[in-house]
Amino acid sequence: MNDIDDPIPVSTPEGAISYRDALDVVYRALTSDWQNIEERLNPSSLSYDVIDDRDDKDRANREAWRIYDEARRRANEWLGERIAHGALAQLIIGPDSGHVFQLDRDAWAPTPFFETGTSIIEGKPRSVFF
Repeated sequence: MNDIDDPIPVSTPEGAISYRDALDVVYRALTSDWQNIEERLNPSSLSYDVIDDRDDKDRANREAWRIYDEARRRANEWLGERIAHGALAQLIIGPDSGHVFQLDRDAWAPTPFFETGTSIIEGKPRSVFF
């Protein structure tokens, strides 16, 4: 396993989910209109056909991205709260040893790695899973 996008290894606890997948699940659960929001991210989607002015289309697309980013931020915060309270254990596979390590929730969640769903172990970036 040298690629941080590798799938979760079968040696992990049953029910494990990658950070990215967990973020997607939480985002969709917290955002009732996520499908409409994601459609509006594409400026050539049919939802823009009703807007004639190019500047209005650009503003509508920027607003769609703002709404999307805000919804993803809320999902990220939701995950962070569950980690902080110990409801989720974050695990990582050592790239050289293959051992499963549990990350310290107080050390990992407040770092920039949390938002990317990665951490550094044995000197290499690795995907985090729950």
